[in-house]
Amino acid sequence: MRRIIELYTTGKGLWGVASQLNQEGLRTKLGNLFSPQGIAKILDNPVYIGKIRYDVQQDWGRKRRKGTNKEPIVPEELWGKVRTLREAKASKPPRTFYGEYPL
Repeated sequence: MRRIIELYTTGKGLWGVASQLNQEGLRTKLGNLFSPQGIAKILDNPVYIGKIRYDVQQDWGRKRRKGTNKEPIVPEELWGKVRTLREAKASKPPRTFYGEYPL
């Protein structure tokens, strides 16, 4: 997770981060290749800064219903930087055609 955020904040895009992770031999939890959509989902997930979604439990695989996640994986400052970059890259490109259509 931290590696993904580090790569993204250095200026790589979603495709670049996914490509870099795949070239390094890293895989998802299920053993699949990383995709740009998966990277975007990870970058947009507020759980990594300690925000808790309703009824999400800590260590679900080992300890069922034994507490909630309380400590952040990613610092709040780094999360803010990622949010700023994501919003800046999300803008639409300018229109290229301003004429009138004949029909």
